[in-house]
Amino acid sequence: MGLSASLHVDHFEDVKPWSTEIFVVNHMRTPALILEARHHSNPTPCNAIEHHVAPGEHAIMSGYLREPHATLYVRTGLHCAKVLKVANGGRIVVTNAAHGLHIEAQDENVSIEDLHGVDPATIPGSDTIPMLMRNEHFRDVVQKSDDVARLQSSSSFSLSASLHVEHLEDVMKPWSTEIIVVNQMQTPALFLEARNHSQPTPSNAIQHRVPPGEHAIMSGYLQEPHATLYVRTGLHTAKVLKVANAGRIVVTNEAHGLHIEAQDENVTVDDLKEVDPTTIPGNDTIPMIFRNEHFKDAAGEPHGIAEGSRDAAPIGGA
Repeated sequence: MGLSASLHVDHFEDVKPWSTEIFVVNHMRTPALILEARHHSNPTPCNAIEHHVAPGEHAIMSGYLREPHATLYVRTGLHCAKVLKVANGGRIVVTNAAHGLHIEAQDENVSIEDLHGVDPATIPGSDTIPMLMRNEHFRDVVQKSDDVARLQSSSSFSLSASLHVEHLEDVMKPWSTEIIVVNQMQTPALFLEARNHSQPTPSNAIQHRVPPGEHAIMSGYLQEPHATLYVRTGLHTAKVLKVANAGRIVVTNEAHGLHIEAQDENVTVDDLKEVDPTTIPGNDTIPMIFRNEHFKDAAGEPHGIAEGSRDAAPIGGA
């Protein structure tokens, strides 16, 4: 049984800790994405903690110092989401639905209601097999604020950006590295971006979850024009990529993982040898799921992932 834990301190006067153990039974063949509110007094999905619950039975450990219930949010369809109040010992069952997923409470410790007051499209979700077969994706229905609309109308593409300042002397010549990723799979591809160019490592790397389609990742070091990326490609294999500006990467399915191909001289792809490949997190592909293979089943001690993880953005402002 998997386990993830979080403890939330809302006020200093909160003097009585509660520990809330939530059981999630995922009957799907894809992970379920569950968001956990950070505050009980005014719960919101904004800045929530993400729990990617793999197929099978897993436990989420939550705790507020004065509240015995956890507040969870789940995207259940293209235009719908649920909010759950779960007490200690609460049990949730997740199953496939034609256009999303179904959440069921198996005991009185769980209450489930439709999400009101917040646009369900703002809740991230993980596509299910029925959705993928219908070419439906949660990312295709997202909230479009006035700011996003203005940005999309004034630019040919939106982007995911990070700028890394490693030393105070790295202030003379900034580099901006645009990486084009063409994901030809039906599932997202997970890329880790090293924070330090002089001693790159997947430890504390920035996570980029690249959906199907063509997307841009913007990276930058102040004295280095190449970005270092890590990709889990198989149960026991991973790749390290050095990508210069305008480098183009193509991702395709393989029987037991995924294949990374460099389409120009701006990208070099090598086997990862300095680090155990099983410590690199990955996103299961459709061929793997059908074979009941999961990266988590061949995993070493995972590297820490930065809280500032982000999705790559589609080319063309979509």
